[in-house]
Amino acid sequence: MNQEEMLVKLFVLALLASIFFSFLFLSTKKSSNKNYLWKLFNVVSAVLMFAFVYVSGEVGGYLVVWLPLIVLVTIYNSRSLKFCPLCGKTNIRKSGYLPIKKCQSCGERFD
Repeated sequence: MNQEEMLVKLFVLALLASIFFSFLFLSTKKSSNKNYLWKLFNVVSAVLMFAFVYVSGEVGGYLVVWLPLIVLVTIYNSRSLKFCPLCGKTNIRKSGYLPIKKCQSCGERFD
């Protein structure tokens, strides 16, 4: 299998994963399940991003740079969004590095 075929297959896999997680987010009502799905979606996205970098043929020094960047972006994204267990509202981090401490709608504190 050549590089172009592999990139097309990875693109289709990423598209299917995005559609699958979108339907799961829309059908799930519990905030704890949505928080879990959000973190799982970030991990799946990170694996797909690393696969894109690896398949693109840039082996060696580039992988040493890309792997920590992908890990840092995944950690940042997974902590940038929380779902309130009381009202169900999606809470997005307002500032760059401060964690989400309470719900922006009802004031419920997160642990």
